[in-house]
Parts: sequence; C-alpha cells; structure tokens
Amino acid sequence: MPVYVIGVSGATCSGKTQMCRKLMASGKYQCRLVSMDDHYWLYNSDKHIRLPEFDNYANYETLASVNWEAFCKAAERAKAELEACGPPEEAKLLLLEGILVLNEASADRLCHGRVFIRLDDRDEFLRRRRERVYEDDPVPDGYDTAVTWPMYAEHCAALAGRTDVTFLNGTESLETLYAQLCGLLDRLLGGDRRCLTSVPV
Repeated sequence: MPVYVIGVSGATCSGKTQMCRKLMASGKYQCRLVSMDDHYWLYNSDKHIRLPEFDNYANYETLASVNWEAFCKAAERAKAELEACGPPEEAKLLLLEGILVLNEASADRLCHGRVFIRLDDRDEFLRRRRERVYEDDPVPDGYDTAVTWPMYAEHCAALAGRTDVTFLNGTESLETLYAQLCGLLDRLLGGDRRCLTSVPV
C-alpha cells in the first residue's frame, strides 16, 4: 500500500499535535510525523518578520517564519522511510502537522488528504493561548490578541472555500476529534476517494 500524506492543520492550541501523537501511539497505522514547529527559523534569524510594537518580537504566525525547504525535505525523507519499512500491504501514513501547512503551497502539494481544526470562538482561542507556556521564548503581552488571533482568522479564511479540506470543530473533545480523524482515515484507506484530492502512486 502506498504512503498517504495527510496534512493536519488548524488553530494553535486546537489539539493538532495531541491528535497526531495519539494516532501514532495507537499502532493502528504505520505512521511518521513531521511537525512544522520543528522548522521555525531560529529566533535571531533575519528571515523573521519583526514587530516593532512588541519590541521586535518575531511574528511566528506568518509563512516567512518557517524554513519550508527544510520542512519539505524532512517530509520526503520520512515518506521514503515509510516506503522502505513494513509489509507492502500495510497501511502507511505520513502526517504533516502545523498551523500553516495547508497555507504554504509547497507543503500543501505533498498532501493527499487535508484536515483543518477550526477554533472560531475568540474567547476560547485566547483562553487556550494563555494556558500555554513558552518557557524558552515567552510571548509578549498583547501578542495573541493583536497578532495570533487575527492571523489565524486570515489563514482560516484563505482555506474556507476549499472543497479538498475537511474541517473539524476544535471545541470538541480530543476524543471526538480523534474519532473523526480515524473515521476519515479508515474511509480513505478503504478506497473512498472522496477523502482525497490525489491518489498516491
């Protein structure tokens, strides 16, 4: 069975990473995960867009904040590893996870299926952000209200008209989201091509 590449995107703190890790730990599929979070440019990189109103803090919500060339190379390596391991008939999944993986053309093109977890309740979005602690790179006060939320809304709007993306409700429990993702993957691997935009070869 070929490797199916699934883009898992959506709002920050919506459960993307937890859901992917739960899927990998389940043993249900032969899986690899490539996370966008591992491919941000280093904080002192001149690739970042700086925000003078936040003491030149890097804007991590933009496409420019990520080394997409490295991300896509990591995805290709992971795909090759999956192709080389396990019996040929075994279901194999490569998960590409991150808030922007469906908004960046080179990453999006790698995907056969796409999931986006929405979190459109602004208060809930900001509450979850407040509860997340970034010890190595603390988020400035006001950043989430002024930058993270409006940029999420912008990225979400850019995908809203796409029929090749399955949208999930991020206010649902992790268990519900996980069950919905597994249902989608089971249909996909069972041959339901409506879950795909392209078929692996």
